[in-house]
Formats: sequence, structure tokens, C-alpha cells
Amino acid sequence: MPSVFIHEIVNDRLLVRFMGTELVDRWRHDATGQEFGARLPPEERARLAKVSSILTSHPCGLLQRGVLGTSTGRDAAFEGILLPLAVNHDAPPRIVVFSTILDSLGREEHGSALASAGQRWWIDIGAGVPALPPPAQPRP
Repeated sequence: MPSVFIHEIVNDRLLVRFMGTELVDRWRHDATGQEFGARLPPEERARLAKVSSILTSHPCGLLQRGVLGTSTGRDAAFEGILLPLAVNHDAPPRIVVFSTILDSLGREEHGSALASAGQRWWIDIGAGVPALPPPAQPRP
């Protein structure tokens, strides 16, 4: 599963529990065991935690199309789908993320930052979708 990562929600933090090899190559960093989004501003981390909480409590999925800034300063479109995972009642909620770059990256080029979260849509996985749209990314 090279384009997959799994994170769990612990005390409003997102901890990466699995990161596929393609994502490690794309980001030039293996975040397994680390907080996802630790370098983001507090309001963006709070938004990520809120989206993750909605995904696992509703439950529903999320489709996202956005833009990733690359190491060469170029923008590359990406698409991702986030789905809640079933866990034991005493385990933290978990989400699996499948992500792919829609543009070609150069041989030494890698993703360096989220340039734009782009568009997001809830996905009905059997329990409907939340009434409100997914929380928007804060404006810089």
C-alpha cells in the first residue's frame, strides 16, 4: 500500500501509525509515530482534528482535490480519499488515507507543502453525510 497512510486521533492530535513508501518518497520524510501536521498553525491543526472527528463519529468519508507545492516551486495537483477504520471500542479512532499525485513529479522532485487544500466533499458510506460542508482551510 505505497500511497496509504493511517492516523489515529489521540487527545485532538493526529498520530501517524502507518505511512506507505510512495508517500515517504514523495514527502522525503517518514512520519510514522509522529504527529501529523505538527508544523502547521494551531488553527489548521484544530481543523484537521475536527474533520477527523467528524469522519469517525458520523461516520462518513471525505474526497479532497488540492494542490501540493513541490521542491522545485512547482504546483502539483493531488487527490485523496479519507475513510474511517473500524476499531475496538477501547482503541483510538483511526482513519485511512489514500492519496495520489495527479501530475508527474520530476526525478528528484518531491512534495514539500500543501499549497491549497482545494475542494472537499463528504462521501456517504452508509450513514449519510454531515449537514454542514467540510471545514475550510484557513486563509493565509
